[in-house]
Formats: sequence, structure tokens, C-alpha cells
Amino acid sequence: MPADNATEVLAVVNPDTGDPTGMLIPRSLAHTTGAWHRTVHVCVWAADDGRLLLQRRAAAKAACPGAWDVSVAEHVQPGETCEAAALRGLEEELGLVAVPGGHGNDATAALTGPSPPGHRRSVYDVPPVLDREVVETWHVRGVGLGARLAPDPAEVEEVRWVSLGELRREVGGAPERFTPWCLEQGRWQGWW
Repeated sequence: MPADNATEVLAVVNPDTGDPTGMLIPRSLAHTTGAWHRTVHVCVWAADDGRLLLQRRAAAKAACPGAWDVSVAEHVQPGETCEAAALRGLEEELGLVAVPGGHGNDATAALTGPSPPGHRRSVYDVPPVLDREVVETWHVRGVGLGARLAPDPAEVEEVRWVSLGELRREVGGAPERFTPWCLEQGRWQGWW
């Protein structure tokens, strides 16, 4: 699928509850009118030393091309649960297969969440993009640093592992290199 598929359909949601309103609109319209919709962020953590996997967004992305981002940021499709969207996003963006509920093994990573509980609101307003999202955060822990990832080049330019200390220093020195929602995620998680 090409980056920023404008024909993707999103469910408009109540920004306070995250509940669908019954209205469906194309992604392109949601991102120009500021219609609230659901997304999930997934943070992938290394088994060896607890480093976080970051992705650098592809140059073709409409919002924040080339910026460093959380491991996965995925829209929730109409009728899809946030957990299902997180699992789908891991596979589509990184080629990483995970299982729900924290029951992974040596061959399969485990998805847990949402953590922190509930959802957060996120607004990205840099014309022509006006993106308003209700976000849940999920985590995958215990991925080997040598795990075979297959990032989708339409979505992800590169990936890298960072410690939270390294990430704090980088954000402190050049926050513009990161997506605003990655910076928000750090505040929500208490990383800075």
C-alpha cells in the first residue's frame, strides 16, 4: 500500500470517549478537516537491554517526512479494535508478527496494553494537514536486537534501537528531528 493512502476510510469518533459517531470519511478528508479518528502507537522494546525501536518516516509521508517516530503509528480501521490495529500495524510497517495478551515465546513477540490505560488526544496542525487523533499506546517487549524486521519502504525509511537516555539527549538537542506525536508519547510515558 502506498504511503498515506488517501482512499483509506476512517471512522469519525467522539474526541472525549473515542467512540465512533457512525460517520465514515476518507483519510484525505479526515486529515484536512480535522475530523477526530482513532490511532494506535506501538512501542517495541528490546529483550537484551530494554532499548526502544524507532522508525524514520518515509520521505513520501505527508506529515513529518523523514522524522523519527515511535515504533509503529497506525490508524484504526472502522470496526477494528485498537489491539487488532496494533497487531496489523506491526506486521504492515515492520514485518513483525506479535501475539496479543503477553503470551509470546522465542519466535513470537507479545503485545500488551493499552499502557498507560485509556486514550490520549493528539493534534497535528501544520497546513495543509490538520490531524486530530484519539490515541491508545501498546507495547511489545522482549524483541531480540537481531530480530529480522522487514520495514515497508512506503512507510519506513529506516529503523534503529535507542536507549531512553540516548533518546532523551537527542530530543533535548534536536526535537525537530522527531514527530510531535513521538514527543507527546515520551511525555505520556514519563520518558522526559
